[in-house]
Amino acid sequence: MMEMVPEHYPQNNMENHPRRDNGHQWAARSSSILDSPKGLYVLIGIGLLWKAFLLFSSASKAPNTDGVIYMMAAKAMSGGRFLDSLNIYPMPAYPAMLALLHSLGMEWSLSGRIISSLFLLLAQIPIYHITRRWFGPRAAFWATLAFMLPYFSNKMAVSIYRGPPFIFFFLVAIYALLITLETPNTRRMLAAFSLSLVPFCFRIEGAFIIPLFPLAFLFYSVREKDLKGWPQIVAFLWLVSIIAIGLMFFGAPIELNRLSSITETVNHLVHLDFLNQYKEIYHQIESLEPLSPDPSQNQNFAEIARHFLWLIYLIGLIQCMAATFYPFYLIPLFYGLKGTKMDRERSFVCITFFIYFLILYFHIITHDYSGKRFVWGAVSLLYPWVGIGSIILLNRPIKPLPRWLYTAIFLTLFFFPLAKYPMLFERPDHVSVEAGMWLANSPCKGLRMIGNDIRIPFIAGIPIEGMDEGDIYKNFVSDTKEYAPIEGMALEERRDLIILKLPVKKSLHFPRFSKYILIRKFQGKRRIVGIFGTPKAVKLCGKGGGIS
Repeated sequence: MMEMVPEHYPQNNMENHPRRDNGHQWAARSSSILDSPKGLYVLIGIGLLWKAFLLFSSASKAPNTDGVIYMMAAKAMSGGRFLDSLNIYPMPAYPAMLALLHSLGMEWSLSGRIISSLFLLLAQIPIYHITRRWFGPRAAFWATLAFMLPYFSNKMAVSIYRGPPFIFFFLVAIYALLITLETPNTRRMLAAFSLSLVPFCFRIEGAFIIPLFPLAFLFYSVREKDLKGWPQIVAFLWLVSIIAIGLMFFGAPIELNRLSSITETVNHLVHLDFLNQYKEIYHQIESLEPLSPDPSQNQNFAEIARHFLWLIYLIGLIQCMAATFYPFYLIPLFYGLKGTKMDRERSFVCITFFIYFLILYFHIITHDYSGKRFVWGAVSLLYPWVGIGSIILLNRPIKPLPRWLYTAIFLTLFFFPLAKYPMLFERPDHVSVEAGMWLANSPCKGLRMIGNDIRIPFIAGIPIEGMDEGDIYKNFVSDTKEYAPIEGMALEERRDLIILKLPVKKSLHFPRFSKYILIRKFQGKRRIVGIFGTPKAVKLCGKGGGIS
């Protein structure tokens, strides 16, 4: 039966208020996207277009130095030299990916950038689903958007690093275990435990989740009835198997996947000598105390610094994580953690983050360095709370500001990482590319060389010592950033060319070589490359000395 409509009620609201209705329809569509799985599809679509644009814009960019090492390992692997590949880099999973993509016709650098972009795009999926199962699709949309926007993650998308595949497989393993914690059965448990092995193939710190997964099951099974019985047995057997395999190979000099590094770390912990680096820096700072304006007094800067060295490291690690994370997201993160309760799944992720944080803190104390790409995995666990925190902030009552102004301020701050995006399109210094291309077409390509940037011989297609079949190019690493000793090494090893890449601010301080003459110079905004040669090399290559 047709529903009766009162005469005074407008049957066609669009005719009476077309603009208003269009606005409502647009708002309704936006709301439906945020509150349904369509939000993920929209983000994936935007991310796909953006990553493709980044790949296109970075086509002429020189590969990062670590990327050259991975590509050389992949090159050896694709040539059937598997042992050589492991000698170049002992973690074969990432070089195998590069070799596979290169076999499909992709150039080496492009293969690495496609892998980074692809896995960062795919990493949005587990972040979205983890957040959605906890806080709903709207929070999942904001969490995934927060993961997409930071400048650092987009910079990594056009770099050649192991981080992007590690982030993806790490989050997938976490998501698999969360599902298993909710409804445990043998099949799901074995799937989750098996997935926990994959992150370790890309980064050594991924090893910690291998025993963590069964330990989490055993811990929660003490008070959770649905985890008792057969799930306990499966978790216990898996844990025993992991420990047995670990003891079997413990102490063996196995470089595959850097297993010997884990053994070395355990030995340092057992013998309590892991603070050797810390103590050395402590005494170095202590030696600065006599340089104080009034060394006879207490609590000068050096004394305070050495006493609170542990706190300085802690602050440095937190600052590094905040920079990776984009500092504004700490505000919705705070409200997200404060405004939500901890259940079994969320507490597990928090425990995982805490253990990961301790591993990173241990690393910075024992090695005296850290970096954004090292802390990236831990930071990725926090995005679900950024998502729900954003919802809480957008919905909280506002007294001093109009609603529209408050929302505009929040959105401006949330999307502020976009302001750094022009840096992604700045013309990079092409000096490594230019020097490599010049060498590739130069008559001195076959001469023996030594230098401090392996990207140059890689671009030129020149064999690198220790990475290729041949030793035309030898890499020189200076711990003190002084390059004068390179001439003595070049003479001792009868190298015909010296290739130096230095910051522009140090260009006036090129070492004064007595036996080598400047042949060619390539200068960019931030870096400068000088190619020096023996008198014979100068005759062969032709003395240039001009700025390219």
